[in-house]
Amino acid sequence: MLKRLRLGAAWRNIASLVQWRLRKRRVDKHLLFYDLFSAVQQPGCPLCRLVADAGARRLAYLFHEEVNDPPTRLRLRASLGFCPRHARQSAHPGNALGLAIIYKDLAERALERLQSRDRSLFQQGCPECEEEQRDEERFTQALAISLLEPELQSAYLKGDGLCMPHLQLVGRWAPPESWRFLQRAEQERLHRLAEELGEFIRKNDYRFKDEPMGSERNVWLRALCKLSGLQHKEGDAL
Repeated sequence: MLKRLRLGAAWRNIASLVQWRLRKRRVDKHLLFYDLFSAVQQPGCPLCRLVADAGARRLAYLFHEEVNDPPTRLRLRASLGFCPRHARQSAHPGNALGLAIIYKDLAERALERLQSRDRSLFQQGCPECEEEQRDEERFTQALAISLLEPELQSAYLKGDGLCMPHLQLVGRWAPPESWRFLQRAEQERLHRLAEELGEFIRKNDYRFKDEPMGSERNVWLRALCKLSGLQHKEGDAL
């Protein structure tokens, strides 16, 4: 317990130092700023979108350029490939040959480990999960800083805002000015969401079943995305 308290205090000190430095720094209009500027105006959580897009590009590059890359193969051997989620993302016909080459090697490595006395089949976590975590931290910190800019604040109000899990992550890094802006924006969005959910529930009452559904038709799905961080695109199966 004492160790956890000390770690918590150390983390708060680091976060306070970072926030102090952020307040002293003007946002640099680098490429990442414009990626954020575009993402915050599109449907869904902008950080979910940016992390997913970065992961898709990375997997595409792996299967086009790195199937036989020694460092890549060593990382995949340690983890025996991808976790279920990233395996599902990579599983489409365009990657079939690359997957066959990689997973033949992994099957042979798994066989070797089973034949040994060592029961540790998995020596490392999914490499794509590790890369995804680094992407998430980079985008989260960049958004926390960039929201000091009125230009990005205006763009943020045009989109759907952050999902709650990413809002909490941004809150760890956001300077007070950025956090106050996010509080106001997301309180208003959650208020509207609750009203639409209430209207959806009302129109499912038999007394009002003849009233046509409006924008609240898919509010249950938008609520799932907003509160849980579910990533869903139109046309995707649930």
